Amino acid sequence: MYRIGVLAEEKMEGWEYEKKIREFCSGHGIFPELKTYWDQETFFKQIQKSEPTSVFLALHGVAGLNAAEHLRSLYPRCGIIWCSDLDFFLHAFWLRVEYFFREPLNEKMFEEGMDVWLERRKAFQEQGALQHRADRKTMGSNENRWSHFMKDQ
Repeated sequence: MYRIGVLAEEKMEGWEYEKKIREFCSGHGIFPELKTYWDQETFFKQIQKSEPTSVFLALHGVAGLNAAEHLRSLYPRCGIIWCSDLDFFLHAFWLRVEYFFREPLNEKMFEEGMDVWLERRKAFQEQGALQHRADRKTMGSNENRWSHFMKDQ
């Protein structure tokens, strides 16, 4: 299940992005848990209680950059879609942001960003499933070695 946080400066803007994300996801058969925030302090306290799988950042200026950096430091695997009024493309690249929008945002840009986000989230899930299977195989072989050792004793 996807847990997506939307962090925006204004309530109306946040609700609009939440609505667009919900429509995109339902069109792809995904029904995420969505929560919108307008206050960074509240947002960061809340995500420490319940880790998001992804965050849509819609913060202007350096506030967006600071939020993206802090979010990446807390959750390196969290998906980030970032919308800003300033040119932070290079910063977004360094922070491994899935998609960066420069305002003004149009529907085509939004769809493209969400498509990239969805592809990456699916890849992370598949990678996680493969890692889990590899871990189980390793654990199983170690358990077998241990049981043989115990029989010899």
